[in-house]
Amino acid sequence: MRNLMVQGEAAGFLTISRRSPQPIGQMLNKRQYLRVAVEMGLRIADNVQFAWKVKGLSHAVIVFVHPQTAGFARLLNMVRKNQVYLYVMDNSFFCIKSYNLHPELEVECLRCVSSPRLALPACQPFPVKIEKSKNLEYLERLEAIAHQITFLAQNVSQAELVRARFGPDTKIRIVGLDTGELEQEVRERNSSSSQVIPRYDLVFHGAPQLAKGIRYFIELSELLEGYTAFIPSSRTQCEQVIGRAITANNITFKECTWETGLKTAIQTSELVLNPSLWSAPIEGALQKSIFFAKRVAVVETEFGYEKEFVSSDAFVRLPRNVQAAAVVVQKLLASPVTTCADENKAGTIFPQVPVNIFELIVRSEA
Repeated sequence: MRNLMVQGEAAGFLTISRRSPQPIGQMLNKRQYLRVAVEMGLRIADNVQFAWKVKGLSHAVIVFVHPQTAGFARLLNMVRKNQVYLYVMDNSFFCIKSYNLHPELEVECLRCVSSPRLALPACQPFPVKIEKSKNLEYLERLEAIAHQITFLAQNVSQAELVRARFGPDTKIRIVGLDTGELEQEVRERNSSSSQVIPRYDLVFHGAPQLAKGIRYFIELSELLEGYTAFIPSSRTQCEQVIGRAITANNITFKECTWETGLKTAIQTSELVLNPSLWSAPIEGALQKSIFFAKRVAVVETEFGYEKEFVSSDAFVRLPRNVQAAAVVVQKLLASPVTTCADENKAGTIFPQVPVNIFELIVRSEA
């Protein structure tokens, strides 16, 4: 988002955004009641200011991002009076969970592509908690006006998913995703790190979430007990997510960021896993893994970004079944990488080259 704002403002666009809220729960745990009161006041003021700025928009060209936090109602109202480009960040256009992960089977779920009313009872709106019935109503209203919107898709698979939801004549432009991070990372690719990180066979690269495949990675590591595994999150946090204790001795848990150890762990590992289980579009974690790891493994999906990469012994698709995946990984780790990493990455990285969205829009509106 920071990179998007810089590009937009350089092209003459005005940024209207919400303030990032501070965690009230942590303040309450520390008995910082004055800070809680201040935070509540700031949230109210921010809501009023944001609503006032948005309400005044008319006959404007708008790039709308993340309707869950900006407000579905605002998106729907804007379409009536403005030219709206909706930058598709996740799958909230058909899935109230945003990450279309089946709540019971933990697999890519496409049941609501035809109608959000098919949402299972366990499915609840995320990341903003609103009434489920209201969220479903918004998605139905979005379908009714989708022909008035130009969807900015990150990649081919996501564009296919948008068309599957709204029809073959839906206006879509594929624009990629430019976080502004990777260019700097490429420059620093060969830089040495002062971090002393043990070498691991398997490294999980992602947030500790079910949709990102944290349970999948843990279960896979438990089956491969003869190999070492690393997760850049705490054991407690992971146990809370998967709902059980983790007793495997071959898994190391350590909270760290890209700069404080994760990058080194990825560079020195035998296999990095980005096992997102939903129809994930472009993920920065996967891009970095491909650039810095010897080998990368993903989980097969129907509409995920991963399917747009060329398979090789350095980029591997694993089956969703963990037992079957364990067999694949064991064979993989027993053999050396034969593909030249740089040549392979040159042919597979960025199937969708990111474009400057705002320059594209200016040309389209001219």
